[in-house]
Amino acid sequence: MTGSPQLHWLPAEPAFRTRLRALRAGAADAAAWAEAIALANTRLDFVQTNALDETVRRLFAGPPEGLATKPVRLAGDPGRGAAARHLALHL
Repeated sequence: MTGSPQLHWLPAEPAFRTRLRALRAGAADAAAWAEAIALANTRLDFVQTNALDETVRRLFAGPPEGLATKPVRLAGDPGRGAAARHLALHL
């Protein structure tokens, strides 16, 4: 396999950088959380995934109140590299 694996079924977002800059500049409110989710539901490469992750971690101290989902525990493969474990923890 050459290059990074891509989730080809997700829609590409040509305006990713513009939307990410707007997210960074905004307030940590419900609209910003919805925009972060919308960006996460697009086809992202490794660099975009890390940029979105960093933006969300800086903007929000945690998930918003009243989130409809419950926390999930993930098992990791100890044979994988540190980068893979880091990504798994942020899924």
